[in-house]
Amino acid sequence: LPPPGYGTPGEMTMVYRIMLNNPELVRSSKPIGNFFIVQGSLPARDRELMILRVAWLAKSPYEWGEHVKIAKASGVAKRECEDVVLGSAAPSWSEHDRALLRAAEELHADAMISDGAWDVLKKAFDRRQLVEVPMLIGQYFATAYWLNAMRIPLRDGNIGLAAR
Repeated sequence: LPPPGYGTPGEMTMVYRIMLNNPELVRSSKPIGNFFIVQGSLPARDRELMILRVAWLAKSPYEWGEHVKIAKASGVAKRECEDVVLGSAAPSWSEHDRALLRAAEELHADAMISDGAWDVLKKAFDRRQLVEVPMLIGQYFATAYWLNAMRIPLRDGNIGLAAR
């Protein structure tokens, strides 16, 4: 069930044990979640910056703690994890990184990505990647809501919102 690289071989984490209470839903939803990790066209670092911003905005301890580890493995520095908490307003971001974070913030606040953020993203992304941006953000907000609503306990080594 878990995507490649998640957990240890043979491990059935609590999140998957709870999901399996509705196996049809797991079968239907799992491919889209795995798509972003396995087949997605966005650079891993960009993907993880957006996921971290989503996790922080949704105040999702499980998602934040898990993705801080994944983000660091994808090239996101500790300082950048700290700056994700501040969001797109942090002065350290490049124009591109700021647009990634703004996309998550704007979808969260207004269900829309501004022309300004799109204009920046269009400089680096092709059409396939541009379509993927709001889908990724929406998928991870949905995941964060589910994790929070189900009160999924943190895995060993996941320190939740304190992770950096």
